[in-house]
Amino acid sequence: MLSAESKIAVPTKESLAPMLDQTGLVVEEWLGNWRGEPYAPTSPKIIPIGRLRQPGRCFALSVFPFLDVTD
Repeated sequence: MLSAESKIAVPTKESLAPMLDQTGLVVEEWLGNWRGEPYAPTSPKIIPIGRLRQPGRCFALSVFPFLDVTD
Protein backbone atom coordinates (compact mmCIF):
# COMPACT_ATOMS: atom_id res chain seq x y z
CA MET A 1 0.00 0.00 0.00
CA LEU A 2 1.29 3.44 -0.91
CA SER A 3 0.75 6.38 1.37
CA ALA A 4 1.69 10.02 1.50
CA GLU A 5 1.65 12.73 4.09
CA SER A 6 1.15 16.43 3.48
CA LYS A 7 0.52 19.61 5.39
CA ILE A 8 -2.04 22.20 4.38
CA ALA A 9 -1.44 25.81 5.37
CA VAL A 10 -4.62 27.59 6.40
CA PRO A 11 -4.23 31.38 6.42
CA THR A 12 -5.48 33.54 9.27
CA LYS A 13 -8.01 36.33 8.90
CA GLU A 14 -5.21 38.80 9.63
CA SER A 15 -3.11 37.45 6.75
CA LEU A 16 -6.08 37.26 4.34
CA ALA A 17 -7.32 40.82 4.88
CA PRO A 18 -4.37 42.62 3.23
CA MET A 19 -4.22 40.09 0.38
CA LEU A 20 -7.90 40.62 -0.42
CA ASP A 21 -7.44 44.39 -0.23
CA GLN A 22 -4.49 44.26 -2.63
CA THR A 23 -6.59 42.38 -5.18
CA GLY A 24 -9.36 44.98 -5.14
CA LEU A 25 -11.82 43.17 -2.88
CA VAL A 26 -13.58 45.11 -0.11
CA VAL A 27 -14.60 42.89 2.82
CA GLU A 28 -17.79 44.11 4.48
CA GLU A 29 -18.34 41.21 6.88
CA TRP A 30 -16.37 38.19 8.15
CA LEU A 31 -18.37 35.02 8.86
CA GLY A 32 -17.23 31.94 10.75
CA ASN A 33 -19.47 29.32 9.10
CA TRP A 34 -22.10 28.92 6.38
CA ARG A 35 -24.90 29.51 8.92
CA GLY A 36 -23.89 33.19 8.97
CA GLU A 37 -22.42 33.36 12.45
CA PRO A 38 -19.78 36.07 12.95
CA TYR A 39 -16.13 35.07 12.60
CA ALA A 40 -14.17 34.31 15.78
CA PRO A 41 -10.63 32.91 16.07
CA THR A 42 -12.18 29.52 16.97
CA SER A 43 -14.55 29.46 13.95
CA PRO A 44 -14.32 26.43 11.65
CA LYS A 45 -14.22 28.66 8.56
CA ILE A 46 -13.11 32.12 7.46
CA ILE A 47 -15.69 33.53 5.05
CA PRO A 48 -15.17 37.12 3.92
CA ILE A 49 -18.31 38.66 2.44
CA GLY A 50 -17.87 41.76 0.36
CA ARG A 51 -17.58 43.27 -3.05
CA LEU A 52 -15.18 44.25 -5.73
CA ARG A 53 -14.20 47.90 -5.72
CA GLN A 54 -16.06 48.01 -9.04
CA PRO A 55 -19.79 48.62 -8.42
CA GLY A 56 -22.28 45.82 -8.96
CA ARG A 57 -20.12 42.77 -8.24
CA CYS A 58 -19.84 40.68 -5.06
CA PHE A 59 -17.97 37.64 -3.76
CA ALA A 60 -17.85 35.04 -0.98
CA LEU A 61 -14.67 33.11 -0.34
CA SER A 62 -14.39 30.22 2.11
CA VAL A 63 -11.09 29.31 3.67
CA PHE A 64 -11.33 26.32 6.00
CA PRO A 65 -9.44 23.33 7.35
CA PHE A 66 -9.37 20.63 4.68
CA LEU A 67 -11.04 17.93 6.77
CA ASP A 68 -13.68 20.16 8.38
CA VAL A 69 -17.13 18.68 7.78
CA THR A 70 -19.10 20.56 10.46
CA ASP A 71 -21.32 22.50 8.04
